Amino acid sequence: MTVSHLLSQGTQLKSNIPHTTNLYYNLNHFRLLKRKQLEFVTGGWVMPDEACSHWYSVLQSLTEGQTWLKNTFNISNVKSSWAIDPFGHSSVMPLILKESGFENVLIQRTHYSVKKYLSQRQQLEFKWRQIWDTKGTTDLFTHMMP
Repeated sequence: MTVSHLLSQGTQLKSNIPHTTNLYYNLNHFRLLKRKQLEFVTGGWVMPDEACSHWYSVLQSLTEGQTWLKNTFNISNVKSSWAIDPFGHSSVMPLILKESGFENVLIQRTHYSVKKYLSQRQQLEFKWRQIWDTKGTTDLFTHMMP
């Protein structure tokens, strides 16, 4: 059966992803995706706790989640990342995202004094660069929520 056929019947898809419970995807999501009115961000299996996750686990999560997006929705061009709730942000995460083809990231949880400092200087948007990078090849556009 094709997605178009299912759409015409108003069917819902049930996901058989292990370790999840009762995920239903209304076919309206396919319509929204096709019209580019719905976008997936990061696309990892989970949002890692960057403060204690090993880089290899982060790569596995990205691979698993993005493979599922490709197989389920035929999406393979996730360019934006969303990290609003890890307990701190890892300095290696922007490098992993950049090397994985991401163009930007939105972050949330940082110390209030850092947010205050950046906000007062209108610098909540910046290019996150690895400390060893002198040429800007690892720059990842970053927006920090106020």
